[in-house]
Amino acid sequence: MGTWGPGNFSDDIALDWLGRLVGELVDGIDRGMARPEAICGHVLAAQVEVLALLCEHLNAAPPKPEVVAVWRA
Repeated sequence: MGTWGPGNFSDDIALDWLGRLVGELVDGIDRGMARPEAICGHVLAAQVEVLALLCEHLNAAPPKPEVVAVWRA
């Protein structure tokens, strides 16, 4: 695919990096939800907010709905 536009996220390499960043956030949120006593609640809330911003403003792929449903429960 390569590059298809002038934007910072208009190429495969940048989108791959963004995907890895989203994956790290999702993993961190999973760990925080599994052991809430081991992580500061503010850090967990910050991870969720950054993930939402990346998805809303940079078109990052959001986590699957079933993953979010587990977090919500």
